[in-house]
Amino acid sequence: MALLSVLLACCTAAPLAEEPGWPTHRADRRRSGYTASVLAVPLVERWRYEGAAPRPGWGQPARGSYWQRLDSITARVTFDRVHAPVCDGQVVVQASSSDDQVRCFDLSSGALRWSTLLPAAARLAPVLDAGQVLVGGDDGVVRALALDDGSEVWATRLAPEERLVPARG
Repeated sequence: MALLSVLLACCTAAPLAEEPGWPTHRADRRRSGYTASVLAVPLVERWRYEGAAPRPGWGQPARGSYWQRLDSITARVTFDRVHAPVCDGQVVVQASSSDDQVRCFDLSSGALRWSTLLPAAARLAPVLDAGQVLVGGDDGVVRALALDDGSEVWATRLAPEERLVPARG
């Protein structure tokens, strides 16, 4: 999965210019988590989407390790415990590991513009670039979906071979 996130970042290797919205995880290709936008206060909730909770690919670690003499073990793989939305200033796009869908919402109203079912869970935030939504799945495939309707523009397998493993029931 780490390789997939690196490759998704490389797929959009355009110059590092200031982009509108929040088009990728932590705002930009540098993962700065920063925007120059100014919030209008007081903040007012305009809309809300309440979907199913994420289904992490990794469960809780063992309670302890006798061999290492540890009474407890802290989870280290936690990046997929939240759906990370991205935004281009017009729409909000969210990939879900709970129902394997990518959803696009209107930023102003919260209305669902489109939803696309993927063959496998998407655990990482999508990337918005040049009118496309780039999203990787647990099947080892990176897909480009059209931002306007969610149709698949292209797909390429990054995994060396197709090996689907049943997991999480």
